[in-house]
Formats: sequence, structure tokens, C-alpha cells
Amino acid sequence: MLIDITDRKRAEDRAQHYLDVAGTILLVLRPDQTVELLNRHGRELLGYADGDLIGRNWYDLVVPEDDRAARRANFRRVVGGSADEHFTYHQGDVVTRAGERRTIAWRNTLLRDERGGVLGIVSSGEDITDRLRAEEEISRLAFFDPLTGLPNRVQLEAELRRCVTRASRSGDAVALLLIDLDNFKLVNDSFGHGAGDRLLQWIAGRLRGVPSERSGDEASGRARSMLARLGGDEFLIVLPDLAEDGEAAARAVADEVAARLAEPFEVSGAVFHVDASVGISLFPEDAHAPAELLQHADMAMYQSKRRGRAASTVYAPVAHDPLERLSLPARLRRAIAGDELVVHYQPIVELQSGRIASMEALLRWDDPDRGLVYPDDFIPAAEEMSLLEPIGDWVLGAIARQMLEWRAAGLDPHVSFNVSPRQLHRPDFAVDLAARLAGLGIDPAWLTIELTESATLREPERIGPILRELNEGGLRLAIDDFGAGWSSLSRLRVLPVDTLKIDRSFLREIPEDPEAGAIVDAIIALSDALGMDTVAEGVETRVQARFLAAQGCRLAQGRYFGDPVPAEELTVALRAAVAD
Repeated sequence: MLIDITDRKRAEDRAQHYLDVAGTILLVLRPDQTVELLNRHGRELLGYADGDLIGRNWYDLVVPEDDRAARRANFRRVVGGSADEHFTYHQGDVVTRAGERRTIAWRNTLLRDERGGVLGIVSSGEDITDRLRAEEEISRLAFFDPLTGLPNRVQLEAELRRCVTRASRSGDAVALLLIDLDNFKLVNDSFGHGAGDRLLQWIAGRLRGVPSERSGDEASGRARSMLARLGGDEFLIVLPDLAEDGEAAARAVADEVAARLAEPFEVSGAVFHVDASVGISLFPEDAHAPAELLQHADMAMYQSKRRGRAASTVYAPVAHDPLERLSLPARLRRAIAGDELVVHYQPIVELQSGRIASMEALLRWDDPDRGLVYPDDFIPAAEEMSLLEPIGDWVLGAIARQMLEWRAAGLDPHVSFNVSPRQLHRPDFAVDLAARLAGLGIDPAWLTIELTESATLREPERIGPILRELNEGGLRLAIDDFGAGWSSLSRLRVLPVDTLKIDRSFLREIPEDPEAGAIVDAIIALSDALGMDTVAEGVETRVQARFLAAQGCRLAQGRYFGDPVPAEELTVALRAAVAD
């Protein structure tokens, strides 16, 4: 009998040891809601000593008062045999002995006796407070400009899409004003970037509430206007639901902008006047899609600059513009068939060594009439015309031919290329891509697919299986422009992603803006924690490169290391690297 007691004591000690070294909270509650067991990890998190909570009511001591009644009722339903879909897994807050509120992700199991009666509930919990806070901060920064607090381009574009969709149904107009400050560079050059940032904040403050006559318009049923910062010294104003003369309303707002900027600013002790050139684009008169509306507002703004600055211009197509003589659909089809599309390559560099680690393939349209056209100017139209698939096929073929040529010359660069959200909507995309690569003689391990953050993280249930299939096929996966879209840490950690590419908008403010630097540092730390690599996009200065290296970022790309260039030009650099 003594031996049996000794063996049982050893087993109990061993079990207690396993409970105490567990990295999660382990909790057992009796049917009367009192604590039967709480392991060391749980006690340390809550700030209680061994035995303090045993036999005491969990909900009275630990659960926040505002959540207590609902949690008690749920517990009683479960113990009483009522099914509850939120029982097996749920999130709930606890309050530590010091009064700190923490969020725990619980997994629960009923403990039953031999006759099926409920003996208690066994719960394992993970403290996700810090993760949720980081996710909330990244989500906030994804939609607001950190310098001015205004909506950023991501939020502006989403709002513009909603306004255009609503106007298409109602028959109303939408106006977009692009505001570019004149002579702003002079402030930066004369007084430094810190003074320039303060000036941007003051200007944002003056422009808030423009147009003043539409403020508080909810009662009329009209949507409010939106002021956003596009980046640099550019601001945007969206005027939705214009039932009457859209051009007159937009010009009135442009005049109000000029009036608000008329009063001088004091910059580092010097009085400074700031003017603005404004470009105006109207839906549906000037454009039929949000991207086209933005493009035409930008073109109108440059027309204002050419008129001598401090002017506002409504977009008007130039009579001799080739696109007026030949439709864009016909030109794009001609471009695909006639080899007017080209691929340029931008090096991705190791920050510590300066060695080219890989490169990104970037599509361009070498238009005989307009010169080199960038994807933002034609991909939206190609998507509307269902031309993305033939363009994607052409790009993949061009990359494959170039990679085989490089390998034949003794060079073996890794190449990343972009895939559109529409391509990811095809359930057979991964299978088709694998077949194409095999037919082209390309090893998938040579390639990285870059996916937009919104396409990857907004619909993880649908996109996840496709990404896993791509990853299992040997392809590496990267999320492009990370931090500027639908960031979700809980979704990110379950996807087979290899690389996060830090959105270039955060780099623009470094090193002057400590908040932007903290965001970049947080994304690098997040990548490390998830076992991913990090690439910083849009690096333009040596100071930015040094900052990134100091924070532990391994890879970067941008103008500082080299612009996108034709393959022949990059081949020279690759050969030089091999020679060294």
C-alpha cells in the first residue's frame, strides 16, 4: 500500500510539474464556478500566489464586472447541458490583481464523470492582449496619415469607390480635387524637414472642414466630403452626391481652399506664403472609374502648374491625345499582340553586404505615342476589359525567357512578380500556374509571387487554400505594401507567407518622424516573430538605408539602390557581382 501511495504521489508531482511549465493558462472550474486548479502561468499572469484562488468564485474575482453576467449565464448553460456555439473557443477579458485588463483566447472542454455528469470545465488560455493592440495600431495606421491624422490614400480610394458606385445608381455627380502645394520644396530646403512637417500639419488643420457649407450634411441624406493626404505635399478632397452643377461646386471648393491658404504661415521665425495648384476631375463627365478619376485630377493639376501655379483647372482631354483618336481597348490589345509590353527589373539588395539578393519584375507599356506607361495608368482599364489574364500570361513568359537566359550565362537571380486579386479568384490558378512553369522549364523555387495585402488578408478562408497550394508547389509568397491595407495578425499567422514588404509610405517620413520609424520597427519585429523575411520598399536615401539596417531589416529596394531597368542593364550589375 505504501508503494501505491508513493507511486501516486510521484505521478501527481509529475503532473503538477507539467502544468506549471506549460506556456498557456490552465484552469479548471467546478460546476459552482469556483476554481479547482490554476497553473503557475495563470497565477503569474493574474498576480496571485499559489492557492489564493483555489475554492473561490472565478467570476467574482477575475472577470470584469461589465462582462460578468453574460459569462456566468453562458457557464450555467454549458454546465446544464445547453449547447453554446461560443463555448469551445471564445475570447474574454480578465482583470489582474493589479487592476490591468487582459484579453484571453480560451479553449474549453467539459470534464465528465463515468455516468456523463459534469464535474467541471477545463480551459486553456492564451494571453492575446499585446497582439490585439498591435493589430489595432497597424490597422489604424493603415488608413490614416501618421503626420496629419487625415485619411490616407488607402481610405480615400475606398471612399471614392463607394461614392462612384452610389453616384452610378443615383445619377448624381462626384468631384475630386487634387491639391498640390506650390514651392513647398523651398520650405524643406530652407528650414529642414521638421519645419516642412509642421507646415503640412498647419495646412491640414486649415483645410479641415472644407467645404464648410457641406459640414453636418447628414440630415439631408448626402454623404460628407472627405479630405485626405495623398502623400508628400498633395491633398485630396472628394465631393460626393452632387445633385446639381458638379463643376460649379468643385470650383467653389477650390476657391475656398485658396482663401484658407491666403493667410501667411510663420515657419521658423519667417513669414511664408503657400499657394496651391488644384486639379479637378468629375464623375461621370470626365471618368467612369475611380482610378481614372484620380488620373484625370492629377493631369488637371499639372495643367494648373503649367498655367503659372496658384490656379485651379477642370480636366479637359487634349484634342491631339492619341487616346482620343484610338480607343484604349484597341490600343491595349495591340500592345499585347505587338510586343509593346516590356518587363523592367528592380534589384532587391541585402542591406549589410550591398549584394543583389533578388529582383522584382515590373510591367511597363512602351506605347509608341505616349512613351513608357506605368501599370497604374492601364491595368485598371485592362481589368475592366478582362485583359488581365493575357497580360499575366505574357509577363510570365517574358520572365521565364529572361531567367533561362540569365542561367545559361551563369547567373541565377531570384525573381518576384505581382499577381492581381482577380487572378486569385480563380480556384484553378495554382494548378494552371504550376503547369505553365513546368512547360516553360522554370523551377518554382526561383520565383516569389507578390500579393496585395487586401487580397491576401481580407478573405483568408477563400485565399488560404490557394496560397497553400502555391507554397506547396515550391513558390515563395510575399505580401506587398504591408501596413497600408487590411492588416490582421490573426489571419497573417495562419497563411504560408515568406516575406512582408513594408509599404513605401512609411519610409517617406523616416528618419524625421519617430512614429513612422516605430511602425517600421514594429513590422520588422513582427516578421521576425512569425519567421518571415522583411523587404523595405521605396528606399531613397542613405539615411533610410542605415536606419533599416540598424533595425534588423535584411532586404530593401528603391531608388537609392537602383530604379527598375531593362534586363540588359541589370545583367551588367549581376555579372559584376559574380566577378567580385
